[in-house]
Amino acid sequence: MTKRVLVGLSGGVDSAASVLLLQKEGYYVEGAFLHLLDDKSQMLEAEEMAERLRIPLHILDLREYFEDEIISYFIDSFQKGETPNPCIVCNQQIKFGKMLDYALKNGFDSIATGHYARIVHTDNGSLIYKARNKEKDQSYLLYTLRAHQRKHILFPLGEIENKDILRRILKDNGISIYSKRESQDICFIQGDYREFLNKRGCRAKKGLFVDEDGKALGKHRGIAYYTVGQRRGLGISASTPLFVKEIQSKTGNIVLSRAASLMRSVIYADNVHFFEDVPGEKVEAKIRYSAAVAPCFLSFEREKLRIEFISPVRAPAPGQSVVFYNEDRLLGGGIILKL
Repeated sequence: MTKRVLVGLSGGVDSAASVLLLQKEGYYVEGAFLHLLDDKSQMLEAEEMAERLRIPLHILDLREYFEDEIISYFIDSFQKGETPNPCIVCNQQIKFGKMLDYALKNGFDSIATGHYARIVHTDNGSLIYKARNKEKDQSYLLYTLRAHQRKHILFPLGEIENKDILRRILKDNGISIYSKRESQDICFIQGDYREFLNKRGCRAKKGLFVDEDGKALGKHRGIAYYTVGQRRGLGISASTPLFVKEIQSKTGNIVLSRAASLMRSVIYADNVHFFEDVPGEKVEAKIRYSAAVAPCFLSFEREKLRIEFISPVRAPAPGQSVVFYNEDRLLGGGIILKL
């Protein structure tokens, strides 16, 4: 029996190529557009793409849920002096939450997205690996997925080593968007995220910039407008470059330091999720999406995950995810805590 797959369709290169790749493998494919924002331009692009691909398109109106769960989390995290990662939360709750629920209720066997990652299904479970295209790899964003979600997921782009291959597939199939530019990282942010926070009436607690000894260096505009490791836009004159070392949400103060003070050998995480038992041997960790992996050892201390790095890492930001690997295999991750 032909398996039915519901593909998240945005109107872009990756999702369109995912449809064509799945069809080539013999799947019956339909599309789903996740209507998350009031702007309908992307929905129109998805409808046009579905027509070109000759597949039905389901419109899932999730605007209210997206506002309540994803955008609110984004704003609240900054208001607490943290650095959020809304794409991870969206993957867990919307793309592989709401969309998967809809698919299973409507007779589909699986869902697929244009994520650059690999998933391997076995009788013992489903594991996620880094994409063949290491520059595009998005496995970092998928560590929260539970076993019942992974069981029903396909990543058609995981084995594609070069995006030019996708553009060629689209061109060969008469899809004129093969040269379309890349989409931005955070779908609801246009420009600087600080402008978005300001327009949304973000309640950013104000206070002082202070040095590591607590000496006042000047006022800041509010803790929500700064992130750990930031250098630009501080408005502070000093003989050596200063960086945000710590954001104190209770006092409203922001600690500035020299670059060397940003290095950390030990960090802690909570909200931890592993696909398997917590590994006791050395693993590799990424402290942000764009970071290189760093070897470390894991242990639990007072119900928090302790991560000890072999070599110090720069500016781990509370609220960001620390994600673990064994070579290419995704192991799990958690949320970085304030020290």
